[in-house]
Amino acid sequence: MLKKLILMLRFFLTVTLGSLLLISPLSFARTELPPLDFEIIPIHSGLLKERAYIWQEYEGLTNFTLENDAVAGDKILNLSEPAHFNELELIVYQSASGQFYVTQVVTVKDKTITLLEPLKDDVNKGNFLWNFYHDASHPNKAGYKALADFALRRLDLELLENKVHAFIGDSWLASKFLEKRIRHQINLTAGFNKAVHGRKSIDVLKSFDEDFKDNQFVPDYVWITLGTNDYWLDVSAEDYIKNIEAIIRKANNLGAKVIIFDSSVGPLEWDSVTNSFKTVRKDLSNAYSKNLAELYKKNQAIPIDDSSGGGSVFVFELVVLLSFLVVRRSNTSGFKYYSSSIA
Repeated sequence: MLKKLILMLRFFLTVTLGSLLLISPLSFARTELPPLDFEIIPIHSGLLKERAYIWQEYEGLTNFTLENDAVAGDKILNLSEPAHFNELELIVYQSASGQFYVTQVVTVKDKTITLLEPLKDDVNKGNFLWNFYHDASHPNKAGYKALADFALRRLDLELLENKVHAFIGDSWLASKFLEKRIRHQINLTAGFNKAVHGRKSIDVLKSFDEDFKDNQFVPDYVWITLGTNDYWLDVSAEDYIKNIEAIIRKANNLGAKVIIFDSSVGPLEWDSVTNSFKTVRKDLSNAYSKNLAELYKKNQAIPIDDSSGGGSVFVFELVVLLSFLVVRRSNTSGFKYYSSSIA
């Protein structure tokens, strides 16, 4: 009877010890990173309609005055003076409710312009219409307001209110026009801007820890604009998205949700050798936007595991296997002695 108890105790201890040895390293090895927590503001195709700056269009900020009231759904607008917009140019209008929108000119004839899309809201007589781009790489003030309003219309403002917001990235946020409009529309508990003119995605990744090290407040949201300097400096779409993924992960590790504008649209460049436009910048920016959308889709498909460890099922299977092996070995040694003793 004593031998029986000793052998049973030995069996129990062997299985328990084996389980403890397996659980820690294997569950660590099999634990997967949680899905990235971020929202995309799809300006590339959603707001900008994949239209870049047109080289002969106005630079800076130019406005034209609406001659008559226009209502939501209108596609033909009459101006007080001859319009000098270009066909396919992006323009900005402010609705009667105060929201800024972007639309695209299809045709221009004297004081009349036809739009690609109907107005989203009423526009009052005497209101301005502006060009969108300040230059080949940046929106103007009206353009930034339209960017901010486009973003906020896609987000739950109640969740953004009375939170700490951080702004990082390139000149699109470093200029402060975009941040200022966001602050105008929502109340921030606190906010800080670490965006820098000329930064690429790799620059933001390398500076991230330093940028957030000494801040008094831990951000609830991190806003990001990146892509323009990357495509101007020929950063591959693969490297771009790796950097973006790492930046989002760092922000999430702080406990912050990321709100990221996808890439601006790369402009066409004239090639005097071939007498044609080169599309390399636009192609790169398209790839950036596509890869970011795929990253978002992939992370939405990852289930959030609230259990204690990602490798628990795998560990359980190994414990069962170990138990089977111990029993098998015991049946050929210790348990064989036990069986013969009671026969």
